[in-house]
Amino acid sequence: MLPLLPEEAAGIAASFRFLQQKYHTPHPERDNILKSILNSLLYEIGDLYCPAAAPRPTGATRGQVLATQFRQLVQAHYRSARSVSQYAAILCVTPKHLTALVKQATGRTASDWIADAVVLEAKALLQTPALSIQQVAASLQFADQFAFSRFFKKSTGLSPTAYRQVG
Repeated sequence: MLPLLPEEAAGIAASFRFLQQKYHTPHPERDNILKSILNSLLYEIGDLYCPAAAPRPTGATRGQVLATQFRQLVQAHYRSARSVSQYAAILCVTPKHLTALVKQATGRTASDWIADAVVLEAKALLQTPALSIQQVAASLQFADQFAFSRFFKKSTGLSPTAYRQVG
């Protein structure tokens, strides 16, 4: 349980009501609208669990700023962009430099951040029994089910099927 201030609870409740309203409203783009609202709701709830850190002092290094931008990009594009070079190109740095900056700022490599975001989404999708492993792989833009299974097993130590059985 998460204790909430009255205004926080009211904001979350309002978001749920909005989501419910849009769910019951026919619209050609209803699925996309619902995904966007749900995504916003998750960000709101996530912020309640881990309040945003205080703003960085103006003396933040370029490396710290780039590492933060990289993590934000990963959260937005992990489904389609899985290589460090793709993010490095967006940030106008070399992949080697980006990896060094991220490692220095976070203690983890850029590849680890990308893989963790994909694994987290895969675990969430695997919790939906209506989705086949092939559908989960396609949703995460893997070439095929076998590539996804290899990636998932390498990252978690379990195959997608075993993960589903465990829980």
